[in-house]
Amino acid sequence: MGIVLIVIVYIVYYIVSIKKYDKNGHYKKSKKDSINDVQLNDYLHLPSEVKVFILKYKVDLTKINIRGLLKLFGLVISLILTISLSLSILIIKENILLQSLGALVITMILYIIFLMCLGKYFRTHGLVKEKEEKKDKKENKEKNKKDNKKGHKKNENKRNRK
Repeated sequence: MGIVLIVIVYIVYYIVSIKKYDKNGHYKKSKKDSINDVQLNDYLHLPSEVKVFILKYKVDLTKINIRGLLKLFGLVISLILTISLSLSILIIKENILLQSLGALVITMILYIIFLMCLGKYFRTHGLVKEKEEKKDKKENKEKNKKDNKKGHKKNENKRNRK
């Protein structure tokens, strides 16, 4: 039953979200769209859970195929919903209201856990903007240290001349 539910949820997510993007990961434009910036247009049409993930973990959209990211999210969401529904039905057998409340709580917890795991995966594979910024900051600090050392040497040379 669980595998069937995973497949059904993934197919629905695929039809609703992923079909809007071509194989290259760009949003399929209609004749009415006049936005020339492809990356902005792609970002504007993303589902909200993907936008939140991109903003929270500072994902670099130039390194990622958006369609692949949507497929990954479809799989994660279908797994989360299947696990939470199965657990709530197995654990709480008394009341439908309690089952739905339990499923909601389990879904939120699993969603946070899966997002943290995906964020960690993206960081380790260098798909996040954060690492480049840190490298730039380190290079700037090293340059400042060198400049400070040169400045101290110049001051010492001036003192020794006097």
